[in-house]
Amino acid sequence: MDSPHVHIPYDRINNFASLIKDKTLNLEIYFSADILENINIKSVEQLIHSLEYFPSLSIHAPFMDLSPAAVDSRIREVTMFRFNQIMDIAAAVRPRTIVFHSGFDKWKYALDVDIWLEKSLITWQEILERAVKI
Repeated sequence: MDSPHVHIPYDRINNFASLIKDKTLNLEIYFSADILENINIKSVEQLIHSLEYFPSLSIHAPFMDLSPAAVDSRIREVTMFRFNQIMDIAAAVRPRTIVFHSGFDKWKYALDVDIWLEKSLITWQEILERAVKI
């Protein structure tokens, strides 16, 4: 069994690198949309390798402004773009877990779980198809 994963935003890892290395922490790395705009997979791989040990990794996907069950196709398109960026990173660093937020909000979906579920399943089926290949 892995020890707990410590949540840290990707752009803060260098600030705490000595502590992370000293304690050989397992990491849950959060990738915000802003971070995803400014990094590439190679830089993520290099940062992980710079830790000088092999932590168990979790990835925390962006969630602000995203909606996996979006009724608006443009919102869903952006959501899938961000989620696929996370899956690309996951394919490179092979985390144990990826945390995605479902985006369910009873008020947004007027208490109609079926609307949310129908659209949400489309998103998660696409993500699952990628996840099983990692």
